Amino acid sequence: MFNQVLKQLWNARRSNAWIWAVLLVVSVLLWFALDIIYNYEAAARKPLGYDVDGLYNIELRYNWTTNADSTQDEDNRAIYNLIKDYPLVDKICYYRGDEPFSDNRMYEGFTPHSDSTFTVSTFIRLVSPEFFDVYNVTPIYGSIDSEHWSQGEYPVPVVMTRELADSVFGDASQAVGKTCYNPYYLMANISTNYKVVAVVADQKPFGYSRYEKMIYMPNQPEALPYSNIVVSVKPENRATFAEKFYADMRQPLERGVFYLLGAEPLSARKEAYDLSHGT
Repeated sequence: MFNQVLKQLWNARRSNAWIWAVLLVVSVLLWFALDIIYNYEAAARKPLGYDVDGLYNIELRYNWTTNADSTQDEDNRAIYNLIKDYPLVDKICYYRGDEPFSDNRMYEGFTPHSDSTFTVSTFIRLVSPEFFDVYNVTPIYGSIDSEHWSQGEYPVPVVMTRELADSVFGDASQAVGKTCYNPYYLMANISTNYKVVAVVADQKPFGYSRYEKMIYMPNQPEALPYSNIVVSVKPENRATFAEKFYADMRQPLERGVFYLLGAEPLSARKEAYDLSHGT
């Protein structure tokens, strides 16, 4: 019976050519779809390289009806200290530049002093020294000295992910203590010199992403108004933190040109961004 069906199909192969063409196209599309799903899900099962559980982004907005004055720097520092001293806040940091779980990306290029013709592009974050503790980013090589994490240091201390250190220096395990520079700044007659103080695990900007090169540099205190403020909250305080923080701090944080919009859990931001970019 089966052989008879095959024989009939073969005899009518010219008139059934469109069926075989459709089957071929469908097979290719299914293979392509399954390959995408497999790679997305395989990427989602790899760690981010940092931890966002219990972290909240403190959202401040600019009040356009208020004119900035000479006390703005004092107001900015006061706002940061008020958040830091809030009883339910465990740790706090601020950063700017490349932002995980968003389309806000910042990248630059870096060149090792050993080969001035070789430039590696990488995403960049400028962070306060507390960032690594808040996000639970620990070095696999070298160490991060919070006391000397400053743009006033020279060479400027930087932290690289393993993939970036491998690309720039050839071997991440030998990168600590080596120096590099930004050739684009050099073309503008700006002297730059960076020294690797630590190498950390590879990182992803969101759950379904591949690992991407990343460099961390010191953030300037005066850049606080343009930075993201992130706090960590202990597990027992997370259930109602966002609502309680807004109720308690809405008035105290209305200082200078800023006002409080809310506290967004990064786990919720990650989930929303992953849903829009994953499977």
